[in-house]
Order: sequence, then C-alpha cells, then structure tokens
Amino acid sequence: MKFFALAIAFAALLLSACVSEETRTGLAISRTEPDLLEAAKANTSLAMEYAVQGKSDLALEKITRALAQNDDYQPAQAAAALIHARRGDDAEAVAHFRRAISLNPADISTRNNYGVYLCDQGKSEQALELLISAASDHNYTSAAKAWTDAGICARRTGDLPNAIEHFRRALQIEPDQPEALLQMAAISAQNKDWLRVRAFLQRRERVAKPNAECLKLAIESERELGDADAAEAYRQKLRRNFPEASGPG
Repeated sequence: MKFFALAIAFAALLLSACVSEETRTGLAISRTEPDLLEAAKANTSLAMEYAVQGKSDLALEKITRALAQNDDYQPAQAAAALIHARRGDDAEAVAHFRRAISLNPADISTRNNYGVYLCDQGKSEQALELLISAASDHNYTSAAKAWTDAGICARRTGDLPNAIEHFRRALQIEPDQPEALLQMAAISAQNKDWLRVRAFLQRRERVAKPNAECLKLAIESERELGDADAAEAYRQKLRRNFPEASGPG
C-alpha cells in the first residue's frame, strides 16, 4: 500500500514582465524582459495544479519549463521530485529530492516527503532516519503526520513496538489524527484486542468518514465482540459505499 501523497501546495502566481522604453535617434523601442524567477514560480504553481488533477504529462511539461527558467528555484525542485515520484521516474525523483534539500535544508516538508518516497521504495532505514528527523523538528507544523508516516514505515518492516511508539507520538500531538487512529486499530486487530479496535475506530469516525479498511476492521471487531447487528450495519455500509471492496454477497 502506497502512502505517498503530494504535500506541497503553491499559490497561483502570474507571469510578470518588465517593459522598458528607450529613445534612439528619436525612435521609441519597446523591449520586454521576462522575469525568469516569476515565470518559474508561475509554472511551478501550474505544474502542481495539474499534478493534483492527475494530469501527469501537463504537470511534467510545466515543471520542466519552470526548471529551465530557474534551476535554483527550490520549490520547483521539490515539485519536480513529487511529480517524477508519481510517474515512477525513480532516478529523476531522487535527483530532484536531493537538489531540493541541498538548496534549502530547512524545508522539513520535502525531507518528510523524501522519507515517505524512500519507504515506498523499500529503503526503510534511510526513510525512517528522514521521517523521524522531520517529526522531531520543533519548527515542523505537520509533526503528527510525520510521526504517522514513520509509524507506517516501521510497521512495514515488522517493527511493531516502534510503529506503536510513533503512532502514539502522533496522537499525543494530534489526538484526532485519522491515519494514526486507523493504524492503531489495525495493530490492535493483529493482537486480537477487539475492544481497542472498536475504540480507535470510534475515535476516527468522529473526525473522518470511514474508508473501506475502517469498515472491514469494524465488521471483524463487532463480530468478534458478539454484536451481530453492528457488524451487519457496517457490512451494509461497506457494500453501499465501497462495492468493489465488499466482495460477493
């Protein structure tokens, strides 16, 4: 299960140009001098909008243009990393992640995104180092998400004690963090602790609509707890909202 997602949003910026006039032998000459940095900002914004819309080719076209206009514009490098990662262009994604971080080591979000990407690539040790570094940075406003990402990565390696610790840290910062609550419910199900499964899922339902995984866990936990009516209610909700995930019957 991939958990890589775009985490950078750029405000739309208009391409600006400077127009100057000179008089030479009585003749007015108009000269346009594009501001390449502003052009790179505008194309980066467009690239991210296209990426969010799933228009991969247009996103790549715009970010390539942005980098041609200003290769040192760090948000363009960060955006290029995300776009190439989504496309599966691994060598290009890594190169742009590294360049973005070298241009601005204080960009914690890109550090976190790179960690998520590396975990998706199976490079868990390097990924966890980046994720924990991002989560531990007091300047990072999305620390709960970073701890959650670290927990997911640790869980993938089978390291449940550290996964649980990371999810607990996420929930200490943000008690209603939906993904951390779901992950704790899933781990509780592994441990056959059905009351805790129910409790974590109920907490999550208060802040986010249940997805297919939530509903499947709820069906299983209610069956194990002996509440057939609740299990059936969740089963009907799964069939209604996620027919492709509900299976036959």
